[in-house]
Amino acid sequence: HPEISLVFTDMVMPGGMTGNELAHRVRRFRPEMKILVTSGYAAPSLAKERLPEGASWLLKPYTARKLSKRLRELLD
Repeated sequence: HPEISLVFTDMVMPGGMTGNELAHRVRRFRPEMKILVTSGYAAPSLAKERLPEGASWLLKPYTARKLSKRLRELLD
């Protein structure tokens, strides 16, 4: 859907696919898509994960204010 501007996902998801895998898959089809990945675990670089270039990271726990600020930064 072209009206979708941002994907927000957790690193750990049910069903076997990780948030990182989802982010890479989205980028193959929509290279311009803004991506925000969150997790309560270590940052991707510490977990030996490579987020797609330009993807943003938000460590849990976060406040609604922090989330809204990050989303606004990504969408502007």
